[in-house]
Amino acid sequence: GKYLASVSFRADGSSKFAKNNKWGYFPSAALGWRISEEDFMKDISWIQNLKLRASYGETGSQAITAYQSLASFSTTSYVLNGSSAVALVPGRVPNPDLKWETTKQTDIGIDLSVLGGRISLVADYYYKKTSDLLLEAPIPGTSGLNTIMRNIGSVQNQGFELTLNTHNIQTDNFNWMSTVLFNVNRNKILNLGENDEDIYPKPRHAQGDMLILRVGEPVGSLWGLRRLGTWGEDEAAEAAKYNRLPGDVKYEDLNGDGKINSEDNTIIGCTSPDWTMTISNTFLYKNFDFSFDLRFVFGNDVVNCATHNAEDRSGVANGFKSNLNAWTPQNQHTMVAQRRPMKSYYDSYPDSHWMQNGSFVRGQNFVLGYTFSKSLLQKIKLQDLRIYASAQNLFCITKYKGYDPEVTTYEDAAFGQGIDDFSEPKARTFTFGLNVKF
Repeated sequence: GKYLASVSFRADGSSKFAKNNKWGYFPSAALGWRISEEDFMKDISWIQNLKLRASYGETGSQAITAYQSLASFSTTSYVLNGSSAVALVPGRVPNPDLKWETTKQTDIGIDLSVLGGRISLVADYYYKKTSDLLLEAPIPGTSGLNTIMRNIGSVQNQGFELTLNTHNIQTDNFNWMSTVLFNVNRNKILNLGENDEDIYPKPRHAQGDMLILRVGEPVGSLWGLRRLGTWGEDEAAEAAKYNRLPGDVKYEDLNGDGKINSEDNTIIGCTSPDWTMTISNTFLYKNFDFSFDLRFVFGNDVVNCATHNAEDRSGVANGFKSNLNAWTPQNQHTMVAQRRPMKSYYDSYPDSHWMQNGSFVRGQNFVLGYTFSKSLLQKIKLQDLRIYASAQNLFCITKYKGYDPEVTTYEDAAFGQGIDDFSEPKARTFTFGLNVKF
């Protein structure tokens, strides 16, 4: 009961991988020391449980579609002799070396319970390294395709996780319990193959790449130009060097070559939050119960693609209210280009103005219930009867200008979180219910 150990070993096979790499082998081990059971802890009555833990384990991932190690063909249409004909074209480059993606994780933790269990704490530090990442790596377009599925690179995650449970008030008629979940994670790409070349994963916006995988940067890094504002009338000569007019959007020329192009792209944000937290509270008063969850996410960016469509396409698309702050000779210090009714204006470079603060506090779940007394239930011959009302997504406090900061319109893309290309608003749900047990 004082010293704990466990060891396991997995052998997993998958037909998704190449012939000689179908099997992956993943060991794990864990140790525990219940310090509170030692003789020198017997006189410390206010500590009920104190345990140190350490573990190491490996797991594998096969999160790819089937047959990625094999060549494939896809269909297309051509016009032959004046009529449409179906043809086969190469659809995928084979990779006979494709194998399991492997994650190795080390965890050190502590479990603590004090004051008769009124306060309990679980805290963990973890370090996780994922190698042989399964990614669509770029290949020369002369091959007829743009990417090939490969095991390429590695990424690390390290951080803290904390769970705190408290029984704040405990009386015959009233109880109040709380739970706090807190997480901090720091992510960094360690390498991306032999030359550590940048990878632009899907999704790809119609106007260019917005996500980038780069060594030394976190997954979820956003890529684009830095918008400085708009060109003023006193900058007409300098604007002309960039083929721009006063009132046009002004971008930062990072390499100083007198041109604005892909060479001036840089990392302009990140979709990964600095920290997250959930606070849950439960109140019990006689037969009434009330609980609610608040979710906090801070330090993440969201790409609001609607900014491009509704601000940067004057005369092409409907505009936001922010267009009222567009450039005019009397309002030259603004991020919004001049409105030109007789001439369309179209800037389509992903830039820092599209990035918005995605931090939020969400009223995630609220439940109010009443459980009828046993004496009444006996009269109506029921074992249990409870009525309740609940609300999900009751409110969201955020500076984000879109419908919801917790969004992605690219659900199939592993790196596409936090990209909002005209998403639908998250539903607010109200439920009324009755639980009956006969």
